[in-house]
Amino acid sequence: MLKRKRKLTAIMVLIIMFVFTVPGFAANQNIIERKHTNVSKNQSIENVVVIGNNATIEGTVRDAVIVINGDLTIKQSAQIQGLVMVLGGEIHQEHGARVTDNILNLSFHHEILNSLLLGLSIIIGIWIVKFGLSILLILLLFLTVFLANKRLDPIQHQITESPKRLILIGIATSILFFAVSILLTITVIGIPIVVILLAITLGFLVVSLATLSKMVGAYLLRNKEDDWKIPLVGASALVAGINFPFFGGVLFMILVWFSMGIMTLSVFKWMKRKI
Repeated sequence: MLKRKRKLTAIMVLIIMFVFTVPGFAANQNIIERKHTNVSKNQSIENVVVIGNNATIEGTVRDAVIVINGDLTIKQSAQIQGLVMVLGGEIHQEHGARVTDNILNLSFHHEILNSLLLGLSIIIGIWIVKFGLSILLILLLFLTVFLANKRLDPIQHQITESPKRLILIGIATSILFFAVSILLTITVIGIPIVVILLAITLGFLVVSLATLSKMVGAYLLRNKEDDWKIPLVGASALVAGINFPFFGGVLFMILVWFSMGIMTLSVFKWMKRKI
């Protein structure tokens, strides 16, 4: 462990020396270069650091060999008694070469670089899509409150009066909706019905979220009067909560159950009026 700490310390010292010295520095049995470097067969060096170019080792390196953004060639006669680390390049080791410590190689050529770029592009793309959808959802909720306004009061009264009851009804309705959807999708005729039911559910979800946006905005701003800032602040807070890792998924499920409960009670009330 003590030997490894000394090696790591030596590596850090060498890198610091490189930053603060001119290219081509060689002293105290340490080589730090920015050009192609060759340790000859009869040469014995303590440490070798090459940045931005290739290195060839034919002789003896008693400690570390570090190559950054270049390739390392280890000849048959080479003896490296410490760490070998190549970042952004490849290692070519001939048979018979002696390396007594760990070899670390991270190459950014071709497949690995393409994979990293592809992964980064996917992550950025997902983030942009989520950001765009979040903005659209905030605008949709704001417009819903702005257009409906007083028509959302009955729904707000239901949420305030019995939130637990709405969630329980919503859970039961969600399970029933899922089961019915599976049965309907078995037949071709049932698929349009599922699409219609899904559209109605999404409509109630938007209305429920708009109502909650109004309530959350009024709570955060401590304002009960009609103000355009209330739904905007409330919608932003809800969307921010939905986008929060893990917690956002739980919050979204609760909001879905709220909307399903509101939809179920609204349908029952409509049916009672018809009867």
